[in-house]
Amino acid sequence: MANYTRKSTSNEPHLLIKQISPFRRITSPIDESQLTPLDPRCHTAQFFDPLTEEDLRKLAQFMQDYPHIRLRVHSHSTIDNLAFLHHFPFIKHLSLELWNLNSFDGIQQLPNNLKTLLIGNTFANADGLIEFAPLLSGD
Repeated sequence: MANYTRKSTSNEPHLLIKQISPFRRITSPIDESQLTPLDPRCHTAQFFDPLTEEDLRKLAQFMQDYPHIRLRVHSHSTIDNLAFLHHFPFIKHLSLELWNLNSFDGIQQLPNNLKTLLIGNTFANADGLIEFAPLLSGD
């Protein structure tokens, strides 16, 4: 969503300048305003709370048109698994910041051509990633 900021100098009238966010925040229920075409400067679609299956399907369908966009999933308390990843077998860039993540089960649903995987602090044991080392190393 665009924000507008007043800018002025001492000799000019106030101008409204459109500010474009590099992030598209997705919330449930997803409505049409969240699925409007992305500005070329936008690089991330993100959600903080669980999305319904229907919303995950909508988001996945939308993101297929933007292969360069990173999916960022950030939650301190409400998302504890990676089951949602089956909706995104095409994703190239993924950032997970899930404090209450129980395990990395589901990460095997990521594509072999994944380019970026960022994993923030989590309670899940990182040993669960060992079996996915070929995926994560690009081998």
